[in-house]
Formats: sequence, C-alpha cells, structure tokens
Amino acid sequence: MYYKGYYINVVMLDKSYGIPGCVKHNADDSYTIFIDASLNYEKQHEVFLHEMRHIIGNDFEEDDVQNVEMKNHMRDYFLEISA
Repeated sequence: MYYKGYYINVVMLDKSYGIPGCVKHNADDSYTIFIDASLNYEKQHEVFLHEMRHIIGNDFEEDDVQNVEMKNHMRDYFLEISA
C-alpha cells in the first residue's frame, strides 16, 4: 500500500504473543505493520491506526520509546473522547 509518500506492508500474525501490533522501519525505507490476527476487526483497525501514527509522526527518530508510546496513546485517548 502507498499512503502519503510511505510504502506500507501489513502482516496479520497468527502468533503475536500478546502484542496487538507493532511497526518496523525496513532497510528499503518502507514500513511493515504487524497486527494480531486473533483481534476482532474493530481492534485490528485501532491497532492499524495506532501504528500509522508512529509512521506519520516520524517516531523512529525518537530515542525514548516510552515517551513515543505515551504521546501516541494520548493521541488515541483524545481521538476517542472527541469522537
């Protein structure tokens, strides 16, 4: 998939070991989003949007992973209450 200048692959994982999703910045400058296949459609969609915010927010330049996740989850929260 191509979105706003980013090449993005989505992989549904049968075994995610309790992690709903994650994203990897690949050597070819594309991204791969991994999503737990056992989640329902709504939750998979939420996970996809969360991981897309990491890509669009250029979070891979940040050194502090905890800070990145806190900011991203705050965005999730504000989107949820504004809907």
